[in-house]
Amino acid sequence: MSEGKVDPKLSKEDAIFGYQTTQMRLIIPLAEHLSIRFSMFDLGIRWREILTSLHDPKDNAVVETHALISALKPMSTNIVQKRLQPLRELMGGHGYSSFSNLGNLRNMNDINCTWEGDNTILVQQCAKFILTNFQRKLKGKPIEFEVIL
Repeated sequence: MSEGKVDPKLSKEDAIFGYQTTQMRLIIPLAEHLSIRFSMFDLGIRWREILTSLHDPKDNAVVETHALISALKPMSTNIVQKRLQPLRELMGGHGYSSFSNLGNLRNMNDINCTWEGDNTILVQQCAKFILTNFQRKLKGKPIEFEVIL
């Protein structure tokens, strides 16, 4: 090697995302993220459709949307809470840097697990919706909700 030149193999630091183990650790959180995003998009469409009848507790679209929100909010906030710390650790020292924003995301997500209804209560509301419709089905009554069918 001539003087003044550095071996490119020694000077180049491999990006952490180039490692197969890192990619494998990220594939499930990525799939979870995408499923939440698609679900939220669908929920946004449903929400706009029910705005005019939002205060009618007997409107099936309102009841169904409430059940979906009651399931999706706890699921998504718990997934984010569970995934942020391992992601931060995966990135090593960079995960603790303010440039990664992971610390800020983790701190902001803490409140999401409790505001607009404790996750436990929301899961109970969703379970009640499912069980009520299951009882209707057992009694031979029709189920009027698309998400149950």
